[in-house]
Amino acid sequence: MKKLLLATTALALSAGLAHAQGVTINGNGRMGLVYTRTAAGVSTTVMENRLRLQFNVAIEADHGLTFGAFVRTQSGMNNGLAYAGALASSRVWVESNGLRLTFGNQDGAIQTRLVGAQTVGYTGGTFVGSSAGMFAIPQGQTSNGLPGPAGPNQRVAVQYQANGYYVHVSHDRAWLGANAGTEIAVGGTFGQFSVMAGYANASGAGYAAGTSISTIAGAYNGGSWGVSAIVARVENTGTNWIIGGNVALGGGTLNGYVGRYVDGVVATNDNTYGLGYSYGLGGGARVAAGIERTNDATRAEVGVAFNF
Repeated sequence: MKKLLLATTALALSAGLAHAQGVTINGNGRMGLVYTRTAAGVSTTVMENRLRLQFNVAIEADHGLTFGAFVRTQSGMNNGLAYAGALASSRVWVESNGLRLTFGNQDGAIQTRLVGAQTVGYTGGTFVGSSAGMFAIPQGQTSNGLPGPAGPNQRVAVQYQANGYYVHVSHDRAWLGANAGTEIAVGGTFGQFSVMAGYANASGAGYAAGTSISTIAGAYNGGSWGVSAIVARVENTGTNWIIGGNVALGGGTLNGYVGRYVDGVVATNDNTYGLGYSYGLGGGARVAAGIERTNDATRAEVGVAFNF
């Protein structure tokens, strides 16, 4: 009886593993110290850590169709408070011959296709100054828990990509009191150059009128060095921009940027700049430090991060 049970269990496990061949798990972890000084002069230093687990599913159907899905959970500690992991809303797609249709929790066209942003520190930076606001203002996915008032559960995207070129359109439906919002990005890679042009008819939670975005970005990868630039015009607010670069140094990478981020606060200037250094430890791990200043607020950090 024991041998029969063991044999039955082995067969069940084999069938389960075969069925799960299209499932992969990846993610990233990080830990470090973060110092902030606000424009009002208030300083804090906190321990920070985060773990992301990402579950990916992909299957190949008949007639050249590929189906896939993605869901993420995130947990960690920041500002002295721990937060438990919870599955964010998922996204599901179908793809054929470079054409993909996606429903659900996903970055919008601009964030998905943006080039030229600079990665500062072990967290990747504030994503405000270092991306000219394009990792903070346009449509973005929810990493943990419930979505925001403008989605992204009601988000749909269509993208077509071939020979290094692409057209990407994302749309949020009007729901729960939020207006509809649409983004479009076009661009491609030409040898060592990557370019992108994007437009959003409205931005921010609720997609208020008078908040359209026009942006253009580019990057050049010279191997051991690179340069990049982003310009973004936010309607009725102003123009954000950055010029950045990176260079191999001492076995690691030194990168930085200067630019402008308009926050609409008269009491603070709109200058933004940052400098960071990252050193690879092997196995997808790195140690990094960085400092940034945006709208008279300063942020400095040092820590380690790894991908798996």
